[in-house]
Amino acid sequence: DLGKIKEAAAAWQTTERAQKFDTSWQTMRVAGYPLSFRLELSDVSVKDGSTNPPLELDAPTLSASIRPWNFRSVTFAAPDGIGSVVGDAAAPLMKVSAEHGSGALALADDGATNIWLSLYQAKGAAIVSLGARAVHAWLTLPPGSTAAHLDAGIAVALDVEDLGLPAAPPGFNTKIDNLGFGVTLTGAFPAGPLRQAAAQWRDSGGTVELDHLDLRWGDMQISVPVPLI
Repeated sequence: DLGKIKEAAAAWQTTERAQKFDTSWQTMRVAGYPLSFRLELSDVSVKDGSTNPPLELDAPTLSASIRPWNFRSVTFAAPDGIGSVVGDAAAPLMKVSAEHGSGALALADDGATNIWLSLYQAKGAAIVSLGARAVHAWLTLPPGSTAAHLDAGIAVALDVEDLGLPAAPPGFNTKIDNLGFGVTLTGAFPAGPLRQAAAQWRDSGGTVELDHLDLRWGDMQISVPVPLI
């Protein structure tokens, strides 16, 4: 029942807080049974201080759903908007927000983890400010540590629709119709601070493979469907 779920959630909060992962919400509701098990949270705040840089995420409402016949797949929804901050909140490295978003996480039979994320009417601010009608991202995590620097590791793909730019070259629109790409990291990416981990990964022979690149910008179209190293 809801009481047991709240107790389990509180225990999980305490455990994760010790790992510098702080999650809070205002209200909790369980719905959808028997066709699905849906957990709905309001005024959600997530702060991950274990990463470098730290990450914060906020959403007015956030839901997670699991079908009774498939406990290896979870879908998420943030219908009222979502925002995140990378870095210190007082001086963030990057801010990302969207009017609404959705996502999913699935565990494959071989132990790999697949994550999908879609953001709609998204905005991002770092060195420059960008906006997009939709952003779709995919992330695949291998089932375990890669054994050699030639083994495929983390794979990332991104597809952006109507990407708004602050400026554009002469003859081009300030909006890119579509930009998509996919990359795969070979070799094990070590834990630790991002800069040091990236240097260690590079020095041990890690590489980035470009799986595909698609660009449609007015009359210009570029498509690279084959892997490049």
